[in-house]
Amino acid sequence: MQHSRSKQRWGDIVGELYNIEAEKDILNVIITKPQKWQDVSRIVKADDFYRETHKMIYSTVTQMIIADEPLDMVTLAESLKGAGVLSKVGGLPMITELCKPCYVADVVAQAKIVADYARRRMLIEKAQLLQSSASDMSQEPDKLAVEFASDISGMTIVAGESTKTAQESAIDFAGLVDLRLKQKDKLLNTGLKDIDSKITSLEGGQLIIIAGRPGHGKTALAGTIAVNMALRGKKILMFSMEMSHEELMGRFVSRIGKIAGEKLKRPDEMTPDDWTRYVKALNDVGRLPIAINSQGDLTPADVTSIATRWKRQKGLDVIIIDYLQLMSSGHKNEGRVQEISYITRSIKNLAVKLKVPIILLSQLSRANDKENRSPRLTDLRESGSIEQDANKVLLIHRESQLSGDNKTVELTNKTIVNIAKQRDGECGSVLLTFIPTMSYFANYIDDGHFGKDVPY
Repeated sequence: MQHSRSKQRWGDIVGELYNIEAEKDILNVIITKPQKWQDVSRIVKADDFYRETHKMIYSTVTQMIIADEPLDMVTLAESLKGAGVLSKVGGLPMITELCKPCYVADVVAQAKIVADYARRRMLIEKAQLLQSSASDMSQEPDKLAVEFASDISGMTIVAGESTKTAQESAIDFAGLVDLRLKQKDKLLNTGLKDIDSKITSLEGGQLIIIAGRPGHGKTALAGTIAVNMALRGKKILMFSMEMSHEELMGRFVSRIGKIAGEKLKRPDEMTPDDWTRYVKALNDVGRLPIAINSQGDLTPADVTSIATRWKRQKGLDVIIIDYLQLMSSGHKNEGRVQEISYITRSIKNLAVKLKVPIILLSQLSRANDKENRSPRLTDLRESGSIEQDANKVLLIHRESQLSGDNKTVELTNKTIVNIAKQRDGECGSVLLTFIPTMSYFANYIDDGHFGKDVPY
């Protein structure tokens, strides 16, 4: 009984979401001024019209314009008659009414009204479907949430934008080249010159994997990139499942204030100069456009929901997730390889839907440690799908040396970043220097020389 009342309520609401006059104005304009169809067609499609007769007329007019047929009251009536729908749309009286002279100030504005109502009706229909699916106990709630979030985020894209002609695509590509050439400040660079010389820029829809063994600096590299971008005004959303937001803030303050992290752990040993730099750095870091979510055991549904909402409310340029192996799919009875495949595919889809690059950190297997070699793509834990879904893969590896009388193996500050995969550019290795006291990476300098020339 409750379900029936709910369906009736949904139906009542949908029945109020339309504007017949706007639909008529659109049809009038494109029939009398066919050249306006191109502007309208970017915003609405036939199914966006609420009245069935208007859907049929718009569809027929569209076919005539695409076929470059003459369009007027007579030819339209003949086309509708040939399709066997003239009487269904109201016959000649309806066509005559739509062809009367009519002043429409802005047909694009009318098209947006119709498209807006159509999306609202679709939202209600999807919400009704979600309500029904969520009541089915055989359905996985996290999977439903991901699918629903993906559908909703896709609806924010104006109809037709995803499918473009070669000419439209060429214009868009020319704009991208122009951006790369003339507007370097708008590019999503890492701020590390040797990496940027290889990968140029991170771009919307890309999945970038940074992988390494524990202790080799995955989180430090991601944090370095985040701060470098944020200092240039880019909006960053970080998901940190290993470190708390306080720990990350400590690293950022240490770097910006040029204060050793150990001092921040023992503030009673800080000098007046340390305190001055600490207060200033804390204020500067607090103004950076970086948001941190430190929830553990995140699922793709969690990330999708949070990121979609954050982009809508605050704006978003880059997402960073630390790290893949700490995530779960939210599904039951799945092998780990299948679970990792689902996660990476979901994160890649999110990057495409939100049109932002996502940096996803990942662990490497211990094979390269046992074999005393640099990491390879095959060392990606639960590999396969990780490499397949990624646009770029960066393998990070700090060199080691024997130290002390016991010849203990210690990691040096010299770090190799191997760009092992890049779909749209060259691969190869570059060097970075790890600054251990402040947990960040700098452009490569010789070990032991950390003076004023170190870029902070």
